[in-house]
Parts: sequence; structure tokens; C-alpha cells
Amino acid sequence: LQQQLEAQFVQASELLSALGHRAERLAWLPLEDDGSARDALPREAALIARPRAEPVGGKRERLNGTLDWLAAQGAPSGECHSLPAGPPFGAIEVDTERCTLCQGCVALCPTPALSGGDDTTPRLAFREADCIQCGLCAAGCPEQAITLAPGFLAAPERRETRVIKEEPAFACIRCGKPFATASTIASIQRKLADHPYFAGEARARLEMCEDCRVQDVWQELARDP
Repeated sequence: LQQQLEAQFVQASELLSALGHRAERLAWLPLEDDGSARDALPREAALIARPRAEPVGGKRERLNGTLDWLAAQGAPSGECHSLPAGPPFGAIEVDTERCTLCQGCVALCPTPALSGGDDTTPRLAFREADCIQCGLCAAGCPEQAITLAPGFLAAPERRETRVIKEEPAFACIRCGKPFATASTIASIQRKLADHPYFAGEARARLEMCEDCRVQDVWQELARDP
């Protein structure tokens, strides 16, 4: 337990420094303290009192609110700061050439850090303030396009949602319905290039939506049972 507390103390000290406060605002009280350290006068001037309010949102959102308040009282560096091992803060790096916008990472993300677009505008967006660096997105990416970038960004951009990749939807060559992205179709075509089910003219099925693909199969069976 003490090791966990010490790790949290070091992490909190680093966050304070990143937000423009002296780390001395925090003090570690040893177990053998006779009360003198606990009752000593503070070494730093008090911050403006934070208005009391009913808790809103989850634990992460409340933490972000506290960090925003500390940033408003300090002078954030505007830079990304490294933290001790295993911090629940950081970003991700995405190889946009490998990413096919399959949305697998969005489905795996336990927070709102990763978000996608819609059927007509596929995209991958990221909000660093919500990322807990769990690594599920990196582990579950079928293209191995994601790596974690731990650290704390002491800048307003941490709260902003940024688009990592976006591309037009791929339309079915038969009915015109958007059902995937061009990069997804290209990836599937590479992986199934030698599959007998998609040999010859049947290769066009890879560019059809699921409904048209089934219809094409049945029409071929009707022509040649």
C-alpha cells in the first residue's frame, strides 16, 4: 500500500510541476511523524478556493475538472511531460498508412477517448483527456497500427478532440450503399487475393455490400447449379 501511495505522490508532484505549480505544495508525512510535520505551516501560499459543486460525471471527468482548475491557477508549460511508469495519462500514435478505419479500436476503448464517424464519413478521432493508457486499442488493432505514447500534455489541446484519419466511404458497386472504407476494401483484397471463393469475376464481390454479395452468389448458383 505504501508503495502505491508513494507512486501516486510522485505522479501528483509531476502533474503539479507540469501545470506551473511548485511540487512542494505536496508533502509526504512519514509514518513515524509525531505530528510536527502535519501541523507545520504551509510552505506555499494558498490557491484561490475552488467553488464547491455537486460531483458531475465519472471519476475521470472529475479528475479532469481538478486538473483544469489547477491549470487556471498556474502556468501550464504547454509541453508533454513524462511520468513514472504506468501513468493513466497519454496519447496514442497511429500509423495512418496501415490504419483501415475498421473501428475495432473504437469498439475496444473503455472510455470516450476514441470515436468514429458514420456510414458516410468514416473517421478515427481521439481525445487525450479521456485516455487511460490501458492498451486495449493497440493490442486489438488487426493492422498493428497503434502504439501508446504515455505522458501528460500540459496544454488546452489535451481536452480537444482531434481527427487522426478520415476518408470517404466506399460505395457498393451494385447498389451504391456506403458500407466500408477504400482502405478496408484494399486490405481485404490483399488478404483474400488467393481465396477460391473470390477467384475470377467473383473478386468483384469484395466490392459489394453484404446484401449484394449474397444476391450475387445465389444468382451464380441459379445460372450454374
